[in-house]
Amino acid sequence: MDRFKLMDTFVTVVKLGSYTNAAKQLGVTRAMASKRVQELEASLGLKLLNRNTRRLSPTGAGKDYFDACMSILEAVRTAEDRLIGKRSGARGELKILCSKTFGEMLLSPIISEFCEMHPNISVQLAIADMRPDGNEIVGKGFDLAIRTLPIGESRVVARAIASLPRVLVASARYLAQAGTPTSPEQLTAHNCLDPRGVLKFSWQFLGPNGRRTLKLRGSLAANSSTIVLQAALQGLGIAMMRRYLVQAHLARRSLIPVLEDFTISDDKLYVVYQKDKYQPARARIFIDYLTARVNALLSDTTRVSAEQANILPPERRPLQQEPSYS
Repeated sequence: MDRFKLMDTFVTVVKLGSYTNAAKQLGVTRAMASKRVQELEASLGLKLLNRNTRRLSPTGAGKDYFDACMSILEAVRTAEDRLIGKRSGARGELKILCSKTFGEMLLSPIISEFCEMHPNISVQLAIADMRPDGNEIVGKGFDLAIRTLPIGESRVVARAIASLPRVLVASARYLAQAGTPTSPEQLTAHNCLDPRGVLKFSWQFLGPNGRRTLKLRGSLAANSSTIVLQAALQGLGIAMMRRYLVQAHLARRSLIPVLEDFTISDDKLYVVYQKDKYQPARARIFIDYLTARVNALLSDTTRVSAEQANILPPERRPLQQEPSYS
């Protein structure tokens, strides 16, 4: 069998820790994945994997061979990519995973534009909830993920490509009834709404007297930006929202900015991809295009229409116990 195919199978098995997961990613049966590794071991006369645990792990020789395979496969794929790119440009399928609200609100026009500009690249986009650790693409065949939540311990690399400014907002009706706060400390007397699914939370501010963190609470817990936005529009309280989600409402004064003299730390938009996994030219081209277009759109957030702000379905976030903005 093709030596490169055997090497690729071995590398995938080591990365994913099982024949079953590797077979799914490679599009073959588990028996075929196992047979390829056995054939590789037989040709080398070496044992490459320990099979006495639930999770497969490389032997000492297997670790050395894994590193060598990674270098060889990377060099071959890079050479092929450059050759194909010079002759016919980037091509192939790009599989992307994206968080819900961002995907439907800002990513959809960018994807359409990209497909028009690169007719030889097809995009398969999946909208889904994001895991706290960032490993939602591991072993699933995705080239990359786009997420608005930071990652914890993970087998992926998260690259920040844009800032997502946040703002405090409330309806004119709520402020008329409860008063408009002039300092962060006055928020303790208000019903505060945070889209992280908890009733108690912390907000951090930077003002003339330095940085301060306040423990606050509200009457509604929803791990959904859209539900919290609708609650603010209906006059329930003061909400902390990403600016691109509320810019249209601020423009038509259905929401009023609160505490504008105080700085709130920005969220980030991340592109996530697996460590040590080859990135084809089409993925690199898309990331560069996405970075430029997102930053251009965010610099002109009034282009997000009021209709979009009203009809988008909720963005569900993993529930947290006691988060803080830091």
